[in-house]
Amino acid sequence: MGKDSLFGNEPSSKFLKVLKEHGEVYTNPKILKQNVENHFRKVEQATAQNEFINVNLAKEIKDVCMALISYYDNANNNEKRYINATINYFTTSDDEEEDFFSPIGFDDDAEIVNECLELIGKENLRIDI
Repeated sequence: MGKDSLFGNEPSSKFLKVLKEHGEVYTNPKILKQNVENHFRKVEQATAQNEFINVNLAKEIKDVCMALISYYDNANNNEKRYINATINYFTTSDDEEEDFFSPIGFDDDAEIVNECLELIGKENLRIDI
């Protein structure tokens, strides 16, 4: 259940904001995969300049995003929208917490991923933050 929700599997206000800002970009799984891989490469490159980037958490998020992409073709329209928003949020570095400059830069991404997993019934992929 979304954290702010009283009515079952409804998105929290934070996730609704992510949906509004990142969920309207519909794309196909191939492009989503490419975007995730490109963003993770940037993460790896950025660690050369900033040793405090949590590359391990970024890798976990990347792996869960890849699992979400594998599920994409079986997802209903709402789930596809949640997955799109989640992946688009992850691949945006200057979201709630700047990914490349803060040691907690991927914590917000992991929270969004975890809520997406909860909303689509894939809690077994949950990331420990």
